[in-house]
Amino acid sequence: VKFTSKTSVTVSPYIGRTSTDFAVTVTVTPSGGGAASGSVAVWVNAQKFTGELVDGTVTIALPKQKRGLYVVTASYPGSDHVQSSAGLSGFIVTR
Repeated sequence: VKFTSKTSVTVSPYIGRTSTDFAVTVTVTPSGGGAASGSVAVWVNAQKFTGELVDGTVTIALPKQKRGLYVVTASYPGSDHVQSSAGLSGFIVTR
């Protein structure tokens, strides 16, 4: 039996400038058992990043971003004991 999971995505900060350092934190929370493990794929608009969960969480530092609105999607493919899940967030880069 696999536990369900919830993927939460936060971006820090949510609003910044082209000189701002942005970071995406992904937390995968299973409905039971231990912490989720494995890799997570993060897309910032069409650019893909990957990271490994440690105790169910990973933080990915992003390169400098151009001005605009960005959609962030995180996807956890699941494991032997935890089902897959995905989460969504976003951020804004001003001048």
